[in-house]
Parts: sequence; structure tokens; C-alpha cells
Amino acid sequence: MSHQPSPKQNPPESPSAWFDHTATLTPADLHWLHSHTLAALTHLSVPQGSTVRIAVVSDSEMTATHARCMGINETTDVLTFDLRDTQGTPSSPPTPLDTDIMLCLDEAKRRVAERSSSLPPTDRAHELRRELLLYALHGILHCLNHDDHDEADYQRMHHAEDEILKAIGVGPVFNPHGNTTDPCH
Repeated sequence: MSHQPSPKQNPPESPSAWFDHTATLTPADLHWLHSHTLAALTHLSVPQGSTVRIAVVSDSEMTATHARCMGINETTDVLTFDLRDTQGTPSSPPTPLDTDIMLCLDEAKRRVAERSSSLPPTDRAHELRRELLLYALHGILHCLNHDDHDEADYQRMHHAEDEILKAIGVGPVFNPHGNTTDPCH
């Protein structure tokens, strides 16, 4: 299976589209994810003409793609494919995003279970949407020249994610309690 979502499913009037390859998310979940992704893209002032396609996949599909594209035979939370011919430089005008992002539903479920085992199942479902939105935002930020390969960049990027999520009314997800030490790293 290709890492790219089917273009015929992509609404042409929208800069973002969500595809559930797992067939587990409800229409309400997909609507919430789509509307909050649009809010994040607006908040980030992404260039006009940008397109972000987000596919929610299982561990098996993520592992296969991770192995094929990165040579790592294990699952991961997010894979981002920046499909622009040129990404520009910090001094050049921003180019519209053309991005495919894969999010692993199984990994998101594990992360939510680690953080919210005391919550009732309905609250965990809402946390799953927030975790998937965090992953999508993470992929988008990578395409906007954010990086998380060293400790300082890692902290900056995850802080930026939570700040954006707060600005669009979702609240912090990566570090919801505002700890000064990273809860996951």
C-alpha cells in the first residue's frame, strides 16, 4: 500500500483531508480532527494553496512504511512526507505545503493509555483525538522547518505544539501539566 492517501477522496476546497485506513474513527472524530487541523493551519499562517493529507494507519501499515522509507522495521507515531519540489530557505518566501502525514492509531492508543488509565472510556476517546491531532501538528511543524533531533530543538518543538493547541482551544497534549521536565523523553 502506498503511503499517499487517495487523491480522489481529497476535498479540493480544503487545505486538509483526513483518511482513516483503520476504519475505526467515527465521522464525528474525523470532523473534529479536520476542523482543528484547519484551525492549526490558519494559526500557523501556512501559505495559500497548501495541502496536507493525513492518513490514520495501523501498526502493521506504519511498520511496513517505516521500513520501506526509513529502513527501520518498527512502528512509530508519525511519518511525514514533504512532497514539495523546493522547501525554500528561511529568507525565501514560504512555499505552499504539499504534505502527506501518516499517524499510527495503535501508537496513539498506547500513549493515551499510559497517560489516562484512570479516565472513563469516553474521556479516553476524546484524548485519542487530541493525541492524533498532536501527531498531525508535529508533522506539519516538520514541514515548516521545526526539528526535534537534539534536546533543545526537541523541547522547543514540543512546546510550540502545545502552545498552538492551546491557541486553537484544544489545550496542551504533549505536556498537559506544564512540567518543566519532559514527560516522555
